[in-house]
Amino acid sequence: MSPSGKAIRGVAAVIFLFVVLMLVMNYWGDYRSTKRGNGDSQETTSSAEATGTADDGSGETGGDAAEARTVLVLTDGLKFREKASRDAKMIGQLNEGDRLDYLGTEDGWYKVRAQDGTEGFVSTNDQYSKLEK
Repeated sequence: MSPSGKAIRGVAAVIFLFVVLMLVMNYWGDYRSTKRGNGDSQETTSSAEATGTADDGSGETGGDAAEARTVLVLTDGLKFREKASRDAKMIGQLNEGDRLDYLGTEDGWYKVRAQDGTEGFVSTNDQYSKLEK
């Protein structure tokens, strides 16, 4: 085999290994995001349950706003998604220190509302976000 043929074969092998590594890393990340939760990852909580308020249909909540739970963003660039899925469309990115209104937990994701009123999902992974009381 000519030297250029060997070089092409070597480059192809490196590219193949790189692709396999990326697939494994993607699978591992999906696995960790679905397996790491806070114990209630399959549970969905309504905003009334999360905040301890009741909706009587009047448009006003009966609870104290200080009781509302928030999600604290722990890292810059946290992805804010439309649905509780890693494959869901990204609404935007959040910054470390951002606080979001907690609306519930769904499949290992926090359902939240941003300050501008946009609702979406962020990962429950404790490296990225933290539920506060």
